[in-house]
Amino acid sequence: MFKIQYKKQIRTIKLSQSDLIKNILSEVDKPGYQITEQDGNNVEFKYCIWRFGSKTESYYRVDGGKFQINLKAKEIVFYFYISLQLEVYVTIAIALLAYTQDYYIAVFIVFILIMFIVRIFIVKSVGYRMIENIVNL
Repeated sequence: MFKIQYKKQIRTIKLSQSDLIKNILSEVDKPGYQITEQDGNNVEFKYCIWRFGSKTESYYRVDGGKFQINLKAKEIVFYFYISLQLEVYVTIAIALLAYTQDYYIAVFIVFILIMFIVRIFIVKSVGYRMIENIVNL
């Protein structure tokens, strides 16, 4: 629900499968990330945006993704996404306030839109950096 999928990132690998899994787990072993599925060739994770703590950290995190290791082709594939839940809920709340209280409050929707656009570019670069860190560790 409310996700923007990024194109998959494919990188050739020179590491063994166990080293890749170890690198992936060390990359997603950060506060807020949860591994939702793991087997021999796949690691799937998500970021819990509703946890306690600073919300500014969530702007610099990939909201979820999946690593697929293909040993025959000697490559790793990374799918990742950004979630729109927080922005949609805050926009709805501001729109309701603007409708019931004062319509000048709707100006804050512009700021949310700008912050979201900036977040799209930041998360894209974070996703690229994650895959590079995994392959080059």
